[in-house]
This record gives sequence, structure tokens and C-alpha cells, in this order.
Amino acid sequence: KQWYQRRVRVPKKRWHVRTKENVARVLRDEENARIEEEKEQERILKAESESRLALLRQQASTKYESAPASSYSKHIDLFSSLENKTHNKGTSDEKAEEQKNWEMKVGYLKQLG
Repeated sequence: KQWYQRRVRVPKKRWHVRTKENVARVLRDEENARIEEEKEQERILKAESESRLALLRQQASTKYESAPASSYSKHIDLFSSLENKTHNKGTSDEKAEEQKNWEMKVGYLKQLG
């Protein structure tokens, strides 16, 4: 019987949008929402990069498991194409002529005559 006679004090609602407290609250909430969105985007990017990395590792492991052992453990000669390459005859003749002229000037080469 006493409950309807008792007054309950409810704090006054501050509903107006332009009060300093409400503006500050909105700004604070927007900043918190922006931070949460950034964290979510970072989490998504990290998950995507981890899944890509796992996929690449899986592809690499299957590639090397299926390849014969001798194909990638053999010595690789990087300069084989240069060693087998034939030189231009005109260039080699010019170099030989320059060498001959230099040897004549220095005195290494004396022509019999």
C-alpha cells in the first residue's frame, strides 16, 4: 500500500542536442566508433594476409614436394650462356689488330722481314 505514495526521484533528462555535454558526448562516441572501425579494419587485413600467406606456403610446399630432388639441388651455372656465346668476328679482328699494334709499340712483337 505504501509503494504508490512514495515519490521516486528521476534525474532530469537533458535531451537538447546543442548543450555542451551532449555535443561532447556525441564527439566522444564518434571518436570511439572511428577507433573501433580502424581496429576492425586492421583485424580484417591481418586475417586476409595470414590466409594469403598460408595459401602461398601450402602451394610452395606442394610444388617442392612434387619436384624431383635432383632438379633443385643441382649446381646452377649462371654464366653458361656467356661461355658458349660466339663472338663477333669483326670485333675479335679489331681487338687482335689493336693488340698487335700495342705489342709493336712496346717492343714485344718484332716482325721478321
